Amino acid sequence: MLAHLSSIMLRGMKIFEHISMPIILIILILLGLSSPVWAMSVTFIAPGHEHEAYWVGVSEVMNKAAQDLGIEFKTLFAERDILREIELVKSVTRLTKSQQPDYLIIAGEKAILPEQLKLAEAAQIPVFLIANIPNAQQRLQIGYPRERFKYWLGSLTPQAEAAGYMTGQALIKAGLQAGLQDASGRLSLLALSGTRSTGSSVQRNRGLASALKDFPQVDLKQVVHADWRQDKAYVQTTHLLQRYPDVRLIWCANDQIALGAMQALKDANLQPGKDVLLSAINTSVEAMQALVEGRLSALAGGHYLSGAWALVVLYDYHHGVDFAITEGLEMDRSMFALFSPEQAQRFIKAPLGYALDFRRYTKHLNPQLLHYRFDFRPILEDGQ
Repeated sequence: MLAHLSSIMLRGMKIFEHISMPIILIILILLGLSSPVWAMSVTFIAPGHEHEAYWVGVSEVMNKAAQDLGIEFKTLFAERDILREIELVKSVTRLTKSQQPDYLIIAGEKAILPEQLKLAEAAQIPVFLIANIPNAQQRLQIGYPRERFKYWLGSLTPQAEAAGYMTGQALIKAGLQAGLQDASGRLSLLALSGTRSTGSSVQRNRGLASALKDFPQVDLKQVVHADWRQDKAYVQTTHLLQRYPDVRLIWCANDQIALGAMQALKDANLQPGKDVLLSAINTSVEAMQALVEGRLSALAGGHYLSGAWALVVLYDYHHGVDFAITEGLEMDRSMFALFSPEQAQRFIKAPLGYALDFRRYTKHLNPQLLHYRFDFRPILEDGQ
């Protein structure tokens, strides 16, 4: 075997004897380029399905940011199974040290955040939270970043309450402008929430409640939890329309819920956008098309960039620029904007975020930046 290997090596050396040194150097450089050297590695555990529009979009833009920043990036989908979310963290911790990512990003949905943090802490894997903030009960268990859990670096969450407020306001205004009040001048509204305990869902509901305070002539008939699911929203809306036939507004916590409610309206011989108005949150093509066609009366989005922004933050942290100093450990940022039908039409043709150069948003590469710029409105207006 050794003699065979020696023969191969000698033949290889003889080949290089007939090649000039500059060409040899070019070959070696190209060989090096074929195996990229990453600045860092990040694994993201997405709570949604592998084909779920929102979380796929989050992952795709994270991939774009990772390419810009030289980050080795991987997404693992939990398929809306909270036990699988925990198991995926376990699978990462079981990897050898050389295979483990430098950082782990999680969404902290429902009640599994404490368990995920414990697993990452035991494996000494730095973890960063996006999408949700801990509720009061979880806070008693886990405290704050870098305290009880030293490897919990911090969090970056969109201001979900703002999304609930802006869609609630826009929906109610649309209903008033359309003259959908009853004979006594009142409007009836149904709220189809996400989950009962997820932070982003609770905050969106809180935003809707604030919007309702601005319009005392609107009656909230009932709040139900559709678990972000189109099929469940369809069943719930079908029953609720029978219970409250005077409903003229349906506020929906996400796009999938709105799509389910629309189908229920159609099956009840009611026209979405005319007989009953709906609002939604998220930026799927289906939701954008519904806004363009008038089936949705209000749509907010932009928070799908939160994962990419998290990579920007971790990139800086990895290069010695700690976000805790100027931004705080738990960052709550404005990432939502209302779409107009015209903006939705443009978004369908060219989704925003994929043309961004995420290097422009890092403090490490742009020392003049004092604070992160994660607001979605300028991006929406610029059409990037």
